[in-house]
Amino acid sequence: NTVILLIAKVVSPLSEIKVIIDEQKIPRIGQGLKPGLPINKNKQALLIEVLKHFKELAARYGTELILINATNAFRLASNQIELKNKIKKVLNLDVKVISELEEARLTFLGCTFNCSDKKNFIVIDIGGGSTELTIGSKNNIKKILSLNIGAVNLSEEFFHNDPPLTFELQKCTTKIN
Repeated sequence: NTVILLIAKVVSPLSEIKVIIDEQKIPRIGQGLKPGLPINKNKQALLIEVLKHFKELAARYGTELILINATNAFRLASNQIELKNKIKKVLNLDVKVISELEEARLTFLGCTFNCSDKKNFIVIDIGGGSTELTIGSKNNIKKILSLNIGAVNLSEEFFHNDPPLTFELQKCTTKIN
């Protein structure tokens, strides 16, 4: 649902990361998506426009390496291969669809990069279609849990009023528990 661009430079000798650009766009490619259904053409077009913009920024800043990791929406979509091929053809960019465990691991590493090696953390990544919980220290992940519960899929399933009605909140809470 959210496409995040991070352009960073590794600064030696301490291997610190200097953030140059941290930007996000929300094409909501997972909106209305259910397992085994395709990401619709309009959402594909929005995604490609976002990636085009981000590729232009990367070129402007002299980025040497572009990595694209796709998460839950791509994992669910019946047309993930078609969409990956389209992105390759239009933008010459490779998309890697990562597992829930890899998504959690990378999020944890990003969140704990500048933290003490000796402390334990829990990192909770609430996404549009999934939520990952990772426990451990910077150098030792002890437990990863991935849930097919995200802000978008819960909102689409349970919340049809603004503000939500009491019974909608109760149904959502029951599902989460």
